[in-house]
Amino acid sequence: MTDTPAGGLMCAFNSYFENNIINVDITGFVDQYSLLKNSTLLWDVALYNKGYTPASCLHMWNASGVNILCCDFLNNANLNIGVNDRGVGVLADITDFYIKGSCADQLL
Repeated sequence: MTDTPAGGLMCAFNSYFENNIINVDITGFVDQYSLLKNSTLLWDVALYNKGYTPASCLHMWNASGVNILCCDFLNNANLNIGVNDRGVGVLADITDFYIKGSCADQLL
């Protein structure tokens, strides 16, 4: 038997994801529609104080139909952090996605 990914739906509007090693993880879904809009994915010093380092704000693997509109990907930890310990904004493998960085019109 083969494990076959099915469609999925993930929508987050005006959402706030804070201090997770991976803030949002979308994996293993094809023929899906996912939308992340006007949201903030953030790390700050609190994550580091717990002994963790961030991996990625948004991780996508083997996914399609992912739309990212007007979101902020931030690391606000005001520490002397090495490049390898800062995390990345978007990490995508085998994924079809669209990203628009800034929206002047919030009705988009």
